[in-house]
Amino acid sequence: MNKQALELYRHYSTLRFAIFTVFLGITGALLNVIFTKDVSPNNAHWLEGAGIATAAVFGVYQGRLSRLLAHYQDQLGQKNPVAGPLEFRKTWLFLIPAAMLLLHVGATVLWIALWVQGIGN
Repeated sequence: MNKQALELYRHYSTLRFAIFTVFLGITGALLNVIFTKDVSPNNAHWLEGAGIATAAVFGVYQGRLSRLLAHYQDQLGQKNPVAGPLEFRKTWLFLIPAAMLLLHVGATVLWIALWVQGIGN
């Protein structure tokens, strides 16, 4: 079970950043359309709403993925105390999910500000 948990941990750890790349691509495409195309105010609000929904959905997914990775990290630490989390790993286990959450919250705030201010119109 220890080998399987390690493989799953590596898989989901890599998946986290692949999904984040997709999120950045979608967000960039939406921002590009809003700021470079002649978009009507109604369509701009739809795009801004899509940006809010995208940031929220991907943020929830990143949060769930962080909890899953913490579960596998705990499982690996219990099975093999020598390979358990060291102090610096505990710090990274906090910093990476916190940074990802901050980026998603920041994107959500950006989209809400665009919605309220009507900047893309």
